[in-house]
Amino acid sequence: QDADECSLLCVTTAGTSNAARAGMPRRVFSAYEPLKPGTINSILIMDGKLSDAAVWNVFMTATEAKCAALSDLGILDSETGRIATGTTTDAIAFAVIDSGRYEPVHCYAGTATTLGHAVGQLVYTTVYESVKTQHEA
Repeated sequence: QDADECSLLCVTTAGTSNAARAGMPRRVFSAYEPLKPGTINSILIMDGKLSDAAVWNVFMTATEAKCAALSDLGILDSETGRIATGTTTDAIAFAVIDSGRYEPVHCYAGTATTLGHAVGQLVYTTVYESVKTQHEA
């Protein structure tokens, strides 16, 4: 997707068999123990320039968009019965390629910026479609 002085690509795979709501009491496991499958993985690739602050904003905005998609889909945490904010094993990867095609440096990527808005739309759409079309047993 071409955005304001950058190009973005987002790919998401999703499984929600271990959907969870962050911040709620729950059964927990050590990070070195194998976990059951079911995760939301998004990869964002950007051609453009951005500040260190904007990089962190991209992760925040992407996470907010993922949470919004899960809420709109009504995905529930099976332990709490509340709307899930993700799964217990989600990941977001963000790569920046500076091809030299774009000059301005994006200083921020919150939801009210052109970059943040584009990130939010892409992540929301890919998470929504991936979760909606999953075929979990």
